[in-house]
Amino acid sequence: MPSMTTSKVSRWDQHGREHIVHVQRAGMQRSLTCDTCGWRQRAQFLPWLKAEEHLAEAHQATVDPTETKESREQGTPRPQGTREPRASRDLRASRDPRTKNP
Repeated sequence: MPSMTTSKVSRWDQHGREHIVHVQRAGMQRSLTCDTCGWRQRAQFLPWLKAEEHLAEAHQATVDPTETKESREQGTPRPQGTREPRASRDLRASRDPRTKNP
C-alpha cells in the first residue's frame, strides 16, 4: 500500500465559518477533498493553490487564519511559496485607484 500523507488548507468566510480542503498525497498525485461541500479533484501540480481557489470561489472563504491583522496592516510579506487567493487579488485591484479609468 502506498504511503499517504495529509495536509490541509483552511480559510474563513465573511461569517466566521472555517472551510477546509484536505490535500492527500500518494506518489506524484495529490487528492483534494473539501470538508464543506464534498468537492474532489486530483492535482499533480500546485494542489494548495487549487485548494485556495476552490475555497475562494465556491465558499467566498478568503481569510487566512495564519495571517494576523497586524501583518496585513504592516504589509508583512506572505510566507515564501504561498500566494494570495485570486478573489482577494481581484478585489484589491478593483479598489486600487491606479487601475480605474477616469
